[in-house]
Amino acid sequence: RCPACGSTSRADIKGVSVRSALFALASEGLVTDAEFRRFDRDWKKHRAALRLDPYGRMAPPSQPADSERCRHP
Repeated sequence: RCPACGSTSRADIKGVSVRSALFALASEGLVTDAEFRRFDRDWKKHRAALRLDPYGRMAPPSQPADSERCRHP
């Protein structure tokens, strides 16, 4: 609901992680406990394999630690 005009619209779900969505499905009874565990396990494998962030987007490349950087000018 818009605080300025009071109109309502569909919420933007970009800020909802995949695991949060899975927990919401389970809490509403839309998936069984076995399905939830399988989806959660599969998501963790998929996320690790593709290096995704919790929201399913490509994670930015990590910066090397100071000890791994070349000290030459």
